[in-house]
Amino acid sequence: MYGVGMPLLFPVAALNFMNQYIAERTAVSYQVQLPPAIDDSMTNNLIAMMYFAPFFMITNGYWMISNQQIFNNLTFFVDNSLSTTSMKSGHFIAPFFYNLNWASPLALMIVAAFILLGITKIFEESL
Repeated sequence: MYGVGMPLLFPVAALNFMNQYIAERTAVSYQVQLPPAIDDSMTNNLIAMMYFAPFFMITNGYWMISNQQIFNNLTFFVDNSLSTTSMKSGHFIAPFFYNLNWASPLALMIVAAFILLGITKIFEESL
């Protein structure tokens, strides 16, 4: 989920997966003589659980990329009074509706991804 804001996580995760793969293959080849009798239910369960992971990543990535305080170095005065107004941060849910900025292409990808998600859920049985 945080790879868009911290791209270093992608190679670190790749090294972790490679290390885990080598360690598991080594352990299975030296400790276990016969592989366990399993079917594809674990794989199908993983695919079902991780189905929404790309959607979480692009929505969280849009939230990080559209943050005005990071890229424009903006600061907003925080009033110390106990007023009921909320603090202004310049960080909005959908700034692409009223202006274009560097996060707008990712916002369009989010809209397209959710449209495709809806289409696949509607026509799930026929696809």
